[in-house]
Amino acid sequence: KQSIKEIFIKLDQKGVISYLEKTSDTSIKFIQNRKDAKYLEFSESDIEKERVQAKEKLEKIIDYIKNKKRCRNQILLEYFNEEKLENCKICDNCIELNKEKMKKELFNSISKKIIDILKNKELTYNEIKNEIEEKNEETLKNVLNYLFDNDLINKFGNKYTLNTNK
Repeated sequence: KQSIKEIFIKLDQKGVISYLEKTSDTSIKFIQNRKDAKYLEFSESDIEKERVQAKEKLEKIIDYIKNKKRCRNQILLEYFNEEKLENCKICDNCIELNKEKMKKELFNSISKKIIDILKNKELTYNEIKNEIEEKNEETLKNVLNYLFDNDLINKFGNKYTLNTNK
């Protein structure tokens, strides 16, 4: 009771309420008149408009969570009707997209090296590995398999050759 009384006294001092301490029942009297709930003015169209806006906001939040391809910073700026042209390069999506881009660049670089050295001669796996100086054997094997599967290179025995028909 004491803490509630102290709150009422502070609200009275700030002019929010008028509080008079009594020895009997305590009552609260509002300084400004309030509208009764049944007289509040809400139209069905306003309520529907707010419902649609709330649904759109919720869908945007879900898109933010589920989207793995767009920069999160751009999604947030779009949500607040602002625009940024470049990716932030620091959100989880930008980092993942950058990793994929680096993998593609590495793949393309190794592919080009293999094709260039096979233009002149037949080489074994170890000779290819030594020529292009690729440390990651799994990456090299994946690139060779891709080139072989797509008929860009051939394998006769243990030697790889460039497919000249392509």
